[in-house]
Amino acid sequence: MNREDCYQAGYLGKPHGIRGQIKGVFEVNDLKDYVSRNTVYLLLGDSLKVFTLISFQLTGAKQAILQFEGIENRDQAEKLSGAGLFYPLDQLPKLSGGKFYYHEITGFTLVDKNLGNLGFIIRVDEMPAQDLIMVDIGGREIPVPITDEIVIGPDREKRILACDLPAGYLEEMLTNP
Repeated sequence: MNREDCYQAGYLGKPHGIRGQIKGVFEVNDLKDYVSRNTVYLLLGDSLKVFTLISFQLTGAKQAILQFEGIENRDQAEKLSGAGLFYPLDQLPKLSGGKFYYHEITGFTLVDKNLGNLGFIIRVDEMPAQDLIMVDIGGREIPVPITDEIVIGPDREKRILACDLPAGYLEEMLTNP
């Protein structure tokens, strides 16, 4: 499995107990979607390795105690600490309505309800204060804040993301580098 075909759902924390269990910390909307999965990919060094899950015990909204096949003691579990938890992209829960995953809108056309087609979405930058959609408009990267007031939602079939930019925003961004 290639990393490009996966998404990171979290990482492994410290071992739990002496029988090879380890804490999983997840950055997902609903951890219950992951309880019944039998395998996970761990990023060890620079490659993904598949591991079979024996048990997945929820301990909180974003944490679980995991037991992997072949990991039978604390020393083995410690070697996995810090590893990223990855799942194949095709296992992402389907979203509907105005919800979307950041990776899926790359390459979509950003369309403003008043201005029309603006340009192609290059990527999404996750920033501490505000996540930004980066759009190629006339060869320039223009940031568009991801807020409920600005982003309306995707049309997956047409590969567009509808938005409603504040009056004057685009002009300001294009005139001030």
